Amino acid sequence: MSGSLQWPGPNTPNIANQVMPAVAFNGQVASLGWRFGWMRAHTCPCAYSNGTPGSPNPNCLTCFGRGVYWDVPPADFSGLLTFMHTAASPDEPGNVTNEIFGQVFQGEPVLTIPSDGAHNETLVWNYASTFDAFVEYDARTRYNTTLVVSDAPSAQVLPYQWGVEILSVSAYNLSQQVTQPVPPTAWTYSNGVMALSQDYPEGTAYTVEYFASPVWIAFRKAGGLPHARPLAANSAGTPKRFHVANLDQWLRARGGGETPAFGQIPQQTRYGQ
Repeated sequence: MSGSLQWPGPNTPNIANQVMPAVAFNGQVASLGWRFGWMRAHTCPCAYSNGTPGSPNPNCLTCFGRGVYWDVPPADFSGLLTFMHTAASPDEPGNVTNEIFGQVFQGEPVLTIPSDGAHNETLVWNYASTFDAFVEYDARTRYNTTLVVSDAPSAQVLPYQWGVEILSVSAYNLSQQVTQPVPPTAWTYSNGVMALSQDYPEGTAYTVEYFASPVWIAFRKAGGLPHARPLAANSAGTPKRFHVANLDQWLRARGGGETPAFGQIPQQTRYGQ
């Protein structure tokens, strides 16, 4: 009939009444999530100090040439990190070999931040934004980094410095053309910087095998800003999502104790336990 609705007709579901309630959603993240540390990002004004707007000063001692610096210490919270699908450019973490940097680690997961919890969840939920850094405390990764004995501090800096645990050090004996272990009494580590004893002359190459935790940045063309679930009545406090990226070359430390690359992991194994 003209002017009447025909089957199946328009159907607009009340999504706000069908999604998981905020209390249950937050509880699920708390129960299944990991410990994270949140560091608020700030744009460094050095990017406008040299006559070229948007070009950070590579010699800046605040942002180290990135154009962004972070608050420390982190605010701890419980969040959920998910890798959603495999595509031509996968979300799943992996690594490639770069001719300049060596191994470069990549990954673009989604971080879910609850609006309520036992720690700083509400603070992070309210204030997290683009370029903020998130330390995944308990995803310890084994790295191998090759350094060289030198007076230049940057030559003996570990690129990943969150929760470092040194497993072994081995040096290359050039005269014998063989790799030999370095005893623990012959090396020291402090604030991201390695040092070998005087038994190892300048120019000696050595490899450090160690554990460290990854750092993620809220940066991606698909979601540097939070996904606030507008159809789920986010004003009720449902968790927000961020697309985060392991900006490996950008996050590598250039000096000792450099944030967000540097820090120590809280001792508790997991929130709620």
